[in-house]
Amino acid sequence: MHLFKSMKFSLCALALLLPLGACAAESEPARADLAQIKTAVIAKLKQARPDLSFEDVRETEVPELYAVTYNGGNLIYTTASGDFLIVGDIYEVGENGVSKLGEKELNAKRAKIIAELQPETMISFVSEQKDAKDIYVFTDVDCGYCRKLHREVPQLNELGVNVHYLAYPRAGIGSGSYDKMLAAWCAKDQQQAMTELKNQRPITMLKCDSSAVADQFRLGGELGVSGTPAIVLSDGTLIPGYQPAPQLAAIVKSH
Repeated sequence: MHLFKSMKFSLCALALLLPLGACAAESEPARADLAQIKTAVIAKLKQARPDLSFEDVRETEVPELYAVTYNGGNLIYTTASGDFLIVGDIYEVGENGVSKLGEKELNAKRAKIIAELQPETMISFVSEQKDAKDIYVFTDVDCGYCRKLHREVPQLNELGVNVHYLAYPRAGIGSGSYDKMLAAWCAKDQQQAMTELKNQRPITMLKCDSSAVADQFRLGGELGVSGTPAIVLSDGTLIPGYQPAPQLAAIVKSH
């Protein structure tokens, strides 16, 4: 279901169906206080789904529609009463095309979290250019397009892009992909281990007390990652899927 902010109609457009003069005194209905709406909506949703953790309710650009975050950043939409839900994406049609509702807020959240990541928790391939831009790539060593992107990392570095890898084993924690990625994060030469795995060559399956792989897998889910590679820019923009190095570098430098 798509709702469009730009397609906002007045009841006066349906004048033929209304009693004469019905539009003369048209006014917006009184709106409940947002705090009251938040309390009512969360109470209603908790009653229906006590297994979920509902965290916030905020207004959206669509009149009388509210965004509800739950379970660490997942999003649904509801009416002020909480009686009706929309599950899925809602898009806004604007002068510059179509954009997902709430994406600006999610970008800001991603940007804040990415900025707080510790460099030593990532496996990075850094450009020699002083003004290089950063990308943060949620990756899986058993993903074909992740391997394709990795082959272009030297080209990205030459184009002035630093590539920082975060672990996102799609099969989940404890899977074969997870074990391989943990071995890379535990390796003395992490860059070499990553490259060997991306080239489908075996490495020593080390294990250590690093929580980075599991933490980053959970973080990916919180930030809206659903597949790999998932590329996050410094401003929080999420680029899902593989992009050829020249195109990706151009996107990065335009932000």
